[in-house]
Amino acid sequence: MKQLKSCEVTLVIRESKGDSVHTNGRFVVNPRRKLSFGLRFDESMSPTVILPVSMCFYLKKPQALVDRYSEFFTDVYEKSRRKFRLASEKRNKTEQLINDFIMEHCPSDAWLRKLARETIEEMVDLCVYYHRVMGLKKELNSVAVKLMKSRWGSCSSDGALSFNCLSALLPQSCRRYLVIHELCHLFEMNHSSRFWALVARFCPDYKKSRILMRAGYAHLFVIMDELRKRNFITYGFGSKILASTKDNVLCMSPECNEKWKRRAE
Repeated sequence: MKQLKSCEVTLVIRESKGDSVHTNGRFVVNPRRKLSFGLRFDESMSPTVILPVSMCFYLKKPQALVDRYSEFFTDVYEKSRRKFRLASEKRNKTEQLINDFIMEHCPSDAWLRKLARETIEEMVDLCVYYHRVMGLKKELNSVAVKLMKSRWGSCSSDGALSFNCLSALLPQSCRRYLVIHELCHLFEMNHSSRFWALVARFCPDYKKSRILMRAGYAHLFVIMDELRKRNFITYGFGSKILASTKDNVLCMSPECNEKWKRRAE
């Protein structure tokens, strides 16, 4: 007779409150000879019980297994239900944030270019100012604005700074910290204690800005990713420079070029 490998079952699980829950699931025999069984629930709270070969006799009497390990089944059931509830709440919150963002900003490629213009103009001013204040010997080669997937800015060893165009949506204190942070990499191309001491020297309250950018504005990355999927914007992450300065020329409109030349003089 062929051995039964799986079966569809209706389990009766007793919750901690004393109520009983009837849920449809499956018992599956694992061909590997493990000594214990596994249990998992999907989003519909349907269980899959993976049995070792030595416990396959429970296929004919699944409720006996639930009764024998009732505390374990109840614990996994409640943890899974809590996990899926929190995941659902997070999805709903994210969806609300996206809808609110769309209503407020009407995002598009044109909006993104406008945001890049606002970002580059302020970032150039801040970079030129703090480059002079910090007494940097290494020259500031260029400033670029991109749509980055998960970073607010970056700095290369040759003095090329890049900023996320979303930084235009940050408070001014955060933008100031961002510029100082990247310029400090021209001293230290790492995040050592010497680097953070240098940041603290020119931006004493940098920790507040750092926490705010990580906690209060990190959702902007999720929103932009979703907007790309919905075709509100078509720019790829980090693949296209929306605005930049190179050889003292701002690569945007003619009037911006004149403003950059005057700053560089």
